Amino acid sequence: MLQVNSTLSSLLLNGNNIQAEGAEYISKALEINTSLTTLTLGGNDIGEGFYYLSKALERNSTLLTINLNFTSFKSNYVFKALEKNCGLTTLICCYNTLGFQDTQYLSQMLETNSTLTELNLGENNIRDEGLKLIFKSLESNSTLRIFDLNHNRICPEGARYISNTLKANKGLTKLDISYNRIEDEGVDHIAQALATNSILTFLDVSSNDISDKGFKSISQALITNTTILTIK
Repeated sequence: MLQVNSTLSSLLLNGNNIQAEGAEYISKALEINTSLTTLTLGGNDIGEGFYYLSKALERNSTLLTINLNFTSFKSNYVFKALEKNCGLTTLICCYNTLGFQDTQYLSQMLETNSTLTELNLGENNIRDEGLKLIFKSLESNSTLRIFDLNHNRICPEGARYISNTLKANKGLTKLDISYNRIEDEGVDHIAQALATNSILTFLDVSSNDISDKGFKSISQALITNTTILTIK
């Protein structure tokens, strides 16, 4: 159907039983289809089927949004494909236990990709070690606008990496690091970046065990920061 259909713009296949074979059929169609802009495959155990999907992403330039939550995600296939993809703007990839090795592929992709504007990696296992790689790559990436990293076991050291990048990055406007472990020390690092950053408009640091001391650092940063609109 997708190979010949020229009107379908959204295909939502959440919570089915699509595995590698089904992903192969979908992928072959995506290589030809030019009307689909949104594809949702969350809750399907795709696994090695990501090999086929990655080949489609290398060729397809019309798909804008893809949701791959809880899919036995294979970063070595998908992130490599996005180094070549010239269309995708939104990638949602939560609940996939992404760790350090995955962030190596991700950081390489972010250094070259010039179309991705929104990336949601909530509920993974990135931690400080992986975060360091990601935010180092964002120092030269000015395309990504929205980045969600909720529930990723980020600690104060990770917040320091974020801070260093926010001082140089000219793209990020919305950053969600809620439900992590940055505490007062981490939010102090973030506040130092906010004092000079003029791009970020939204920051979520909720549920990070931040006390009055930490929010004092934030309030002091807001004396000079006039661009941020929402902090929660």
